[in-house]
Amino acid sequence: MKLKDYLLFSDVDGTLLPYTEKAEVPRRNIEAIERFIKKGGRFGLATGRSRTSAEEFVKLLPVNAPCVVLNGGGLYDYTAGEYLMTLSMPEESKVYVKQIVEELKNISVLVVAKENYYQLTPEIEFESFTSEYRKRFKPGSAGVMDLKWSKALFSAKGEELLKLKEYIGAHDFKGIRFVETNETLIELLPENSDKGSAIKRLASIKGYKRERIAAIGDYYNDLEMLEYAGVGATVADALDDIKNICDFVAGKCEDGAVADFIEYLESICE
Repeated sequence: MKLKDYLLFSDVDGTLLPYTEKAEVPRRNIEAIERFIKKGGRFGLATGRSRTSAEEFVKLLPVNAPCVVLNGGGLYDYTAGEYLMTLSMPEESKVYVKQIVEELKNISVLVVAKENYYQLTPEIEFESFTSEYRKRFKPGSAGVMDLKWSKALFSAKGEELLKLKEYIGAHDFKGIRFVETNETLIELLPENSDKGSAIKRLASIKGYKRERIAAIGDYYNDLEMLEYAGVGATVADALDDIKNICDFVAGKCEDGAVADFIEYLESICE
C-alpha cells in the first residue's frame, strides 16, 4: 500500500497536542502532516470538541478530509461547510443530568447544544478544561433545557469522581452511554456515538476501505476508533488498555507523536 492510499485521523487533546495551559501543536506534527498530504494522503481530526472548537486546528493544519466531532456525535466537512451526520441525545438524558446534579453535589457539569458549552453548575469550577477554554462557557439558563443537546460533560476528581462512577454503574440509563475522556472527565453521549462508528459511517458514505484508515488516539474515547482502523497508534503515556489494541506506540504527545506515527506509516508503505 502507498501513503496516498491512507486516510489518517488524529485525536486532538492528548494526542495532537498536550491538553495543558497555552499548549501548541508541536512543529514536528505540522510538518509531518504537510508532508503526508503532499504525498497524497488524506488527514482529518477525530475529537470530542465541537465543530467550532475544532475549527482552530483546521485553520492551523492542512486538513483535507471530513472530521469527527463531539466524540462521534457529528461528521463535519470543513471544506464543504456542512455536516454529513449528526446525533442528538434523547430527551430523557436531560432528566438523567438533572438527577446527577441534584444527587451528587460536587460534580461540575456542562452541556453542549448548538455548538455552545453551557455550564449547569457555575458555582463549581470545571477543572477538566484549561482556563482559556473555560472562557467560552455560557451560563446554563432555563432555556438550555429547550435545546437539543449533543452531549453532557461531568468533571470531578478523587472521591467525587469515584462516587460518580459508582452512581453511573448503579443505574440503568437508557438511550445514552458514558465514556471516560481523561482522568477527570466523563461524558454522556448518545448510545451509538463513538469515533469508530462515525468513521465507519464516513467510510460507507465515501467508499473508503477499512484497511486504508489509520488512526491515533490516547484515551478510552478513542478505543472504538483504534479498534476499527486498519492501522492504529497511540502515545507513549497512554493507558495499557489503549496500547494493547494498537499496532504502533509513538513517543510522547508533546514531542510529536503524530509525526512519529506518520513516519511509521512511511516506513511500511511501498
